[in-house]
Amino acid sequence: MAHCLAETVSVRLIFPALFNQRFEKLSQKVAALTPSPFVLGAIPPHISLFSFHYAGQPAISVRQSTVDSLGVCSLSANEAQCWIGVGIRETQKLITLRQEMITACGSPPLLRDGFLPHVTLGMISKIAYPSVADAIKNNDTLHAADIPCITDIVIHSPEKGYRPL
Repeated sequence: MAHCLAETVSVRLIFPALFNQRFEKLSQKVAALTPSPFVLGAIPPHISLFSFHYAGQPAISVRQSTVDSLGVCSLSANEAQCWIGVGIRETQKLITLRQEMITACGSPPLLRDGFLPHVTLGMISKIAYPSVADAIKNNDTLHAADIPCITDIVIHSPEKGYRPL
């Protein structure tokens, strides 16, 4: 099967159903507080480890890990908007897992070099961020330790969306 050049592969950590539901509820709460074009559901809650241009199927096995959440975080999207998310502690274990997965995929050139572990909840205006962050800051999911997760790999194209690889 031929793949177009616009396809990308994303290696990520996904969560069990209980945490998926918790992150999705937080995402829905964000969207209820202020307009957000992004709400979790169609795309499951996840931590992106890295992405690269598709050049053949990487041979990787599923790995298990745990992560700790650190509260609300903000990542700049553009001049007027930011991504609101759940910060994830960047441990040596998580850095090592990411590097092992990059190596298992053949050490491809990455689409983004930096690594800022988080779970995206929505995209909101930078002006709304302080009040939205304040409204959700006490949620238990934002301050959880040893959240179980497993590696997952998907391919994405503008025409076909996300699908398992």
